[in-house]
Amino acid sequence: SDLNALASRVVERFAVSRQGSGTSLSRELAADLGPVPLEGPAIERVITNLLANAFDALEGRGGNIVVRTVAGPGKDEVSLAVADDGPGIPPENRERIFDLLFSTKGAKGTGFGLAVSKKIVTEHGGRIRLDTEVGRGAAFTVILPRV
Repeated sequence: SDLNALASRVVERFAVSRQGSGTSLSRELAADLGPVPLEGPAIERVITNLLANAFDALEGRGGNIVVRTVAGPGKDEVSLAVADDGPGIPPENRERIFDLLFSTKGAKGTGFGLAVSKKIVTEHGGRIRLDTEVGRGAAFTVILPRV
């Protein structure tokens, strides 16, 4: 499947549905990505979950979100990152961020999004990584095998 096309489709949906939110949404898609063996609807769900979380992190404050694809980090891998310049994730939440039913959103969150996303990525033979710094944002990177 074409990971860039999946990412573009989800970004376009969010660009329309979150218009006027005060948050800028952009994409930087690698031209040399090539086809990736993946289940399109499942990976779309992952991208949707990550984008929804990024918008939630920036709610009421505005900011920037970037969806980026890269051929690599290894030659047999591709990655997709959703990065925001929001408040970041505090250290006490980082260990549990992928736990089922863990949420910092109160009644607004279910605690399913990141847990389900991690399961989908793992089932694709990939992994998901969090890079964050309090006050400087968060980036979730999905790394998938090319073969």
